[in-house]
Amino acid sequence: MREKHLLSTFITILVLWMVAANSGFSEDPLLDYPEVTRIEFLPTGGWNVVGTIRVPLELVDGFNSFEFFNKNDPAPDFDKIIIIPDSELIYQSEAEKNVIVGNAIIIQRSNMSTGEGVGYLGRGVENYLVYNVYVEQGSGGFYEMAIDYANGDGISRIAYMVTNKPPICPRWALEPWVWEDNINTQAAIENVVQGYLDRNIPGSAVIIDSPWETCYNDFEWWDVKYPNPQQMIDGFHADGIKVIMWISGFVNNDTWEDNIPLKKCEDYDAVESLSVNSGDNFNWWKGRGRHIDFTDPDALEWLHVKIRL
Repeated sequence: MREKHLLSTFITILVLWMVAANSGFSEDPLLDYPEVTRIEFLPTGGWNVVGTIRVPLELVDGFNSFEFFNKNDPAPDFDKIIIIPDSELIYQSEAEKNVIVGNAIIIQRSNMSTGEGVGYLGRGVENYLVYNVYVEQGSGGFYEMAIDYANGDGISRIAYMVTNKPPICPRWALEPWVWEDNINTQAAIENVVQGYLDRNIPGSAVIIDSPWETCYNDFEWWDVKYPNPQQMIDGFHADGIKVIMWISGFVNNDTWEDNIPLKKCEDYDAVESLSVNSGDNFNWWKGRGRHIDFTDPDALEWLHVKIRL
């Protein structure tokens, strides 16, 4: 019989933020969202001439989103945004992490920073562009956003910016994912993905399922099964395939599977103070171990360091 209390402590979650609401807009867009900004984009002298406008904004720690639209009239073409003063936070309009909806499309503009941008926004709330911006913990606050745009009309164009609506998941998250859980080797998953590509079957992401680590969970590649993991990941990325790794919140001191290289993880003793119930052990379907306390900032930092490595 499963131990019900484990359901509250074990977390292996992949969260997809999905916004599928189409509740309609009032006649005045300003009435729909309290955090909406009306931005006037002056003429730039041509559709291949890029201008810049700056607007103040407040960023929160973590994920932020900025949606641009115009309910009734055409909006300008968008090249990129830059968060100031952090000049490294540059977001190209056509980037995959953004959300481009409706008649809004990626366009070719020779004087835009990458030769591409996003145009045909406006004339309806169903045509919009969303920038998804991530801010490190502790870095939230007041900034400026520099918007590079093109407006070839002889008059100003207007766009409305809505800040931090519930995030919209990117298109790739809703497309088919590839998964192999019989052989669990680099060659096996590469063959499955190649099979999709050869047959023109849509696929946007691949899940590297367990066991891929030397221990649950030490984040160390099991090189017998995955001899060239970086080469594998680079190959998937070159084909436009996202890579998602299976992990859990447990750090084991014993494993039910005989062929796992390490029964006890090297970090097991070190995570005692970072685990739930003062480091108690729990049985789960891949062994027995301590569960990281996701409510503890130090535990989260330990986990984030492991993931980044």
